[in-house]
Amino acid sequence: MTEPAERKPRRVPGNVGAAVVAAAAAAAGTAGTLRLEPFAGPGLAAFVVFVFPVPAACGLAVGLISPRRAILRAPAYAAIATVIAVLVLVGGTENARVLPIPSRVILGVAAMLISGAAAIAGERVAERRWAGKAAVGLAVGCAGLVLVGHLVTAHRGRAYERSVLPQVLLRIDSDYLALAKDATWQCERDFSLGCYCLRGTVGGRRMVVYAAADAPGVLGVRYRVRGGGAFIKGAAGASGYLRSLGFREKLLGSLSEHRGAPGSWCAGLELTRLTLEADGTVRLEPFPPFDARAPTARSVTGTRRAGGA
Repeated sequence: MTEPAERKPRRVPGNVGAAVVAAAAAAAGTAGTLRLEPFAGPGLAAFVVFVFPVPAACGLAVGLISPRRAILRAPAYAAIATVIAVLVLVGGTENARVLPIPSRVILGVAAMLISGAAAIAGERVAERRWAGKAAVGLAVGCAGLVLVGHLVTAHRGRAYERSVLPQVLLRIDSDYLALAKDATWQCERDFSLGCYCLRGTVGGRRMVVYAAADAPGVLGVRYRVRGGGAFIKGAAGASGYLRSLGFREKLLGSLSEHRGAPGSWCAGLELTRLTLEADGTVRLEPFPPFDARAPTARSVTGTRRAGGA
């Protein structure tokens, strides 16, 4: 009768290489998927962090390289590695960080169980010398996850253009600046800012509207009117001049003169600032600037995020 201990010896260099490939594939898949986080919804981010590929990759990599006679079994090491990875990712993933604490605890336990099962599978795979195949399989799974993320993002983008974009433009027209009825707008996703950018032409001038990805909220407007050299005199003159250009009363409600700069005026609404120079030049720009805003300022849902990029 053959003794169970007569197993194929592990090929340590090959297993380490496969573990590195698995970890690299998981890192790339995680980064590629979380990049879509603002546009794909909260479920995708939670799945990536707590289900696949993070726990599965941690477990598989540990199972491939863990010593047979270690103080702790591979599932224990995998659970430790998973906890560390989840804590790091949750700290930088908005949709995962805002989950209620009980949900995070439950998902954390599930992640440890998944990593433990993956570690056991990794040990079996190493015994059969299938480490390379397992790493390739994990890489294919990560690629599939990124593809699904892009499909979900595209679907949500089409829904955004149908239902949310008209609301954003209606708000611009009512609160900021009169828009032409037949204006054509281009809607793009800005991954670096985590919001949608609506680009169009108003009065022959280019306008960019930064809109929240999960609500019809305006995160900032960029627009400029070149002045004609006429000196703006008094509050009535400034207000009348801006109204003649189509700027709305709600935006102009806070109009005031710059201290120490006669003829220069400013106003603000939410996350947009209007500046009127003495020569008639008008600028709308996001305020505060995107790089000065908090990292979570990409949404206007509730109160957890306040600004744009």
